[in-house]
Amino acid sequence: MSTRFEYVYFMPWVGLNYGRKNHFKLNLMVLGESHYRWGRPHGQHETVRLVSDYIKPDSRNLFGRKVRQLICGEEDVSAGDFWDSILFYNYVQAYVGNEPQVRPTSSMWAEAEPGFLEVIRYYSPDVIVVLGKKLWDHLPKEGKGGPTISDGKEEQGTLWFPTKKGKRALASFVWHPSYRGFSVSDWHPIVRVLMETAKESKRKKS
Repeated sequence: MSTRFEYVYFMPWVGLNYGRKNHFKLNLMVLGESHYRWGRPHGQHETVRLVSDYIKPDSRNLFGRKVRQLICGEEDVSAGDFWDSILFYNYVQAYVGNEPQVRPTSSMWAEAEPGFLEVIRYYSPDVIVVLGKKLWDHLPKEGKGGPTISDGKEEQGTLWFPTKKGKRALASFVWHPSYRGFSVSDWHPIVRVLMETAKESKRKKS
């Protein structure tokens, strides 16, 4: 357990340019769901190890590539520039099993709430892209109703989460990139509108 956080086990990936001048001109958080034991576990550093692999030039990791395409669309952004611009955190703070078919237990979901709140209060994201509807449905009740967003085809709800004093993060979800029916072309427009809405809200408050 980190001395920085009381309830966080898997430390988040924090890009070198997160919270500074970065590609997105926002503090962007991507929220994943959980870790599985693939080979030798890396404990607290599991998330950081995985993202470090996504950045490697020879990486063939499909999940990492889909997340980058989900956020960036057709924009040509290198893996390094992308991951160095964002905060990535996996919500569930225990290994859920040895294979993806295993789902988090109800206690795992409940025990993950305070860690998530600690992380967003510390890192103060402006926007949170939530990977997966199941994860979205288990987020803490501290999230309050935000504006409905639309990509011109579909409408979707959002939540405002309080972060640092006087600040808040706008969150919404996409289907999980590992889901068989997931399509970047379907979900990138929603992410784009979510980020634009968060930027406009930040501009008005500044």
